[in-house]
Amino acid sequence: MPGIITIIKKEISDAVTNRSFLLSFGILVLCMVIAGFASGNAFNSQRFVASKDRLLILREIAPIITQLGALVSVALGFNSINKERPEGSLKVVLSYPIYRDQIILGKLLGNLVITTIATTASMGISLALYLQMTKIVLDSETLVRYSTLILLAILLLGGYLGLSILLSASIEDPKTTLLVTFLFLGIFNSETLFSYGQIFSNLVYGNIPRVWGLGGSVPVYAPAKALQDFISSLSPAYDFTAFSTNLSNYLQPITTNGVVINSSFWDLITNNLVYLPILIVLPLATFIGCYVIFTRTDIS
Repeated sequence: MPGIITIIKKEISDAVTNRSFLLSFGILVLCMVIAGFASGNAFNSQRFVASKDRLLILREIAPIITQLGALVSVALGFNSINKERPEGSLKVVLSYPIYRDQIILGKLLGNLVITTIATTASMGISLALYLQMTKIVLDSETLVRYSTLILLAILLLGGYLGLSILLSASIEDPKTTLLVTFLFLGIFNSETLFSYGQIFSNLVYGNIPRVWGLGGSVPVYAPAKALQDFISSLSPAYDFTAFSTNLSNYLQPITTNGVVINSSFWDLITNNLVYLPILIVLPLATFIGCYVIFTRTDIS
């Protein structure tokens, strides 16, 4: 345990002097401030009906997290190993009486702590500005929903963090590591998997009627929609965006196709469980992969 704590402190200390991290974090905070101002101004100019859209800011924050938040995680994960290889500091750390598993666990936990602080701070600043502009009272419902969004963001960025460290440990060439990392991010943050979902649903069920939904057109036939949703949900960015959008909705009961959708927070969570598995599995899988590769192969 003392070894893990030592590595965690080292990672936090390195992050403070990491220019790429500081730059990406600064851009993230700036964009969060702009999002808070823009969503507050939009709310005030239109004064959305009742309490339905008082969490308009959630929809503005989602794309910032999936794109700029991802850069913060990549900046941390990429430098955690790739920067230490040419500098020789990784060999020095490995020469200390610290087990390899303590080193990788310390790196993962340390960078996850930094990611959590960066995410919470930037999103907190954005919310504070939004509430100040709109004069909306921070009640328990708003706090719970925004806290849920922060937790989802930490899961998403934790997965990206684990992915970048995993690729850094697996690939020695920094340029190749960065290229593959951004390839994954490009697939996750684009409509690639959503498009594949459309293609496969058409191949299996034929060209059936569609309606406009999250990300694009969705089939009205339930099995076809389930297949398309499953393939689309393989993208953590899609899952985060979908869940975030739904968190901003259903603040009061609404009726859809004769079915009343309750405003209960737990009902909202239940209705969006389909978006949780990948957000949970990605950080777990990548962290386990990092542990296995770091402890069983020579990466120095």
